[in-house]
This record gives sequence, structure tokens and C-alpha cells, in this order.
Amino acid sequence: DYSISNNIPLIGVCRGMQVINSFFGGKIRNLDNNNHVNKDHKVKLNNNFILKNNDISVNSFHRNVIDQNSLGKNLSSFAISDFDKTVEGFFHNELQIFGVMWHPERFPDNNSNELLQNIFSSK
Repeated sequence: DYSISNNIPLIGVCRGMQVINSFFGGKIRNLDNNNHVNKDHKVKLNNNFILKNNDISVNSFHRNVIDQNSLGKNLSSFAISDFDKTVEGFFHNELQIFGVMWHPERFPDNNSNELLQNIFSSK
């Protein structure tokens, strides 16, 4: 609410993305396997304003996932897991709100740095 009412850009990382999705009416699903626990995996980026590369490797530390049909109101995905097609990144269609399911701060490569720079300079 504070971010929205004060027009402050917001990025949710991992649990933060899940909280943002819930705030906008989305759902989170818990996996019954360890496919996302402490494992790097590939994601496909589908929005060119984020990165030059369409495929990047990201980290994961949880069993929670967001399915495409479980996104909250006015949220659109920009990153999808190659492995299970779950949403790994989204943005709000009208507000400067973004979420990534991985931890770019724990994997500070060029893709992570560019992603964060682009998010905070977009819209």
C-alpha cells in the first residue's frame, strides 16, 4: 500500500514476489518435490526491456511456485522456468512493481546486475 500510494518503485525478491502476487489476488502453490530447492535452473525471458539474453540461469531456494494462471490482477510474467513453466519473474502492468523468484543479489553476474538496473530504470 505504501509503495502504491507514494508512487515508489518496488521489487519483490523470492518471498517478496510471492507476497506481491498474493496482494494482487494471486495464488502460490507448494511443490511436493525438491525440484526448486537449492538448485540453479534456466528461465526464458519474454520481455525485451529486461535483458538482452532470452535465457538465463537463476538460483532457487524454495518449494513455492506461481503458475501462469495464478498471477494476481494486472501482473504479467517476463520470466518462465524452462523446467516446469512456472513464473519466475513478473511486472505490474500499470505500476512500477516487479518480482523475481530467484535471488539476484546471491548470484551477482552480469545478467543479475543488468536485470536490476533495467527494472529500476524502466517505465
